[in-house]
Amino acid sequence: MPSAPHMPAPLSAGAPKWEGDIDKLGDFIWHLERQFEVSSVTDSADKLKWALSYVSKSVRDEWSSFKEYKDRKWDAFMERLKIEYPELVTEETGSVAKLKALCRGCRTIGLEDQEEFRKFRRQFLSQANKCLTDPAIISNRELVEEFVNTLSSNFREALLARLSLKGTRRVHQGQSRTEDPYEITEVISKAAELISGNNLAGAYSSESSRRAPPRNKEISVKQESSTSSVHQSQEIDSMQQDISQLKDTVTISQRNMQASIDSIKATLTASIAKMTASAPTSRPPQQQYSYNQNPSYAPNCFYCDEPGHRWVVCPYKVQDEKDGKIVQDGTKLRFANGTGIPREAGVPIRKSVEKYLPAPIAAVIFGAPELPQDDDEPDTGYTIPKPQSFVAIQRREDVQKANAQALELERLKGQLASMESFVQAMTSQGRTVHKEEENEEDELVQQLTKLLAQRTASTSRKSDF
Repeated sequence: MPSAPHMPAPLSAGAPKWEGDIDKLGDFIWHLERQFEVSSVTDSADKLKWALSYVSKSVRDEWSSFKEYKDRKWDAFMERLKIEYPELVTEETGSVAKLKALCRGCRTIGLEDQEEFRKFRRQFLSQANKCLTDPAIISNRELVEEFVNTLSSNFREALLARLSLKGTRRVHQGQSRTEDPYEITEVISKAAELISGNNLAGAYSSESSRRAPPRNKEISVKQESSTSSVHQSQEIDSMQQDISQLKDTVTISQRNMQASIDSIKATLTASIAKMTASAPTSRPPQQQYSYNQNPSYAPNCFYCDEPGHRWVVCPYKVQDEKDGKIVQDGTKLRFANGTGIPREAGVPIRKSVEKYLPAPIAAVIFGAPELPQDDDEPDTGYTIPKPQSFVAIQRREDVQKANAQALELERLKGQLASMESFVQAMTSQGRTVHKEEENEEDELVQQLTKLLAQRTASTSRKSDF
């Protein structure tokens, strides 16, 4: 087995070393392979032995457990490292994440940052070329956007103006795309020209501003005159450059605006043509909505819980009104005597009316309960029909009269209570009650007495039915 006497000893000053930092693994492998070439180490077993001698103990334990290491195959061992450390592959083929991280770390590079720009350009091109290698993992447009967004606003505007005036447009298969007009190399080249020209102008400006000390009064006057003339000339040149740059910016804005207007016009024209082609020649008749169509979203009747109608026109409600069970006042439903209808969850109003129908109303509608009689007539096989229609009409009229009397009675009671309160207040204040007020109170009492007598007579007449 050949030895490698020229390989540096582990932990020596010139020996390769890796302690687990993933970002330095690629550099460690590169130096290790260069050292193998210098030391003429070609045997796989020797390469593996020296590689593990330059790493830390924890890494050495991990690598020595690989099957490729036990088989003493250096190439297979390197492929295994690429599997265990994918960063090695991305370092060789490029990484979009690394490219974007580079751009984030170099934001707002200005026209005066020449050294920073050159360093960024070298690193950017290195990553961009790797990412563009087949199969490419990034497009030219994305590279241009990342590069341009790294520059300051003034640098970016000047670069776009320079590209619009002097840039070579990107042509692909005989066509130039407006959304991807320039190659990344063209963009970087124009940016380098701008920053070089800016620094050259600054150098000339600083050089011209220097002047030697005057030797005499005449030379001083001439020097001041010359300096003033140079300064004015520089100001004029600077103003002309600013004017030219403004013209370029206005021209570019006009071009972009015109392109946007043309694009909008084309889009509107295509949309109108499409709508015209798809529009029907005649409008179909609109369907009239009807509640009786029973749409899937229509609720059931709140009164009877049956579909197909609303509670206002419910036939069961209309029949209960005719029978004198309930009355409707706007959107309110009450029993015929004015009391409310109790409600239960999940139970329709119709069931509540049947369950909680007050006894007086039930007696008027259905009659008093039949009691057993000792003198019942014998069964002759023929039943005398009862005047149901007349009884029902009479009962409805009685219910309506009873309701009206009940309302009148409540009104008179309230008025009498008001009168009594008034009299008590007058008495407590020591004031005398006039005779007219006493007569009014007596008249109210007489009306209440008369109304109670009518209700008593009505109740006895109902019991006769």
